[in-house]
Amino acid sequence: MTKKMVKVLLIDPPSGWRYGFPKLFIDNDWGWESKSIETWLRENGYPEHELEKGMAKYCRFIESEMEEEALDTAKLRLNVPTLTRYGPGPSDGDY
Repeated sequence: MTKKMVKVLLIDPPSGWRYGFPKLFIDNDWGWESKSIETWLRENGYPEHELEKGMAKYCRFIESEMEEEALDTAKLRLNVPTLTRYGPGPSDGDY
């Protein structure tokens, strides 16, 4: 049985490895319209002194794929009630 793969978005600010980045972006947990990237980074552990230096504008946005089951596990670990996936996942025959 083939495992279903879904596309996800990871956000990686400069020196993010020091603070646990890249991190999985779950848009219904935040919403692009309601908060700035700086607010999202702050809420996810990126330090204020890095934000004050303007580092948020140098973030990498990484599109990746993961198994749907692993994504659901991440959702539970992050305590996100519903999950909106970033982009459509590949369907059978796309590869």
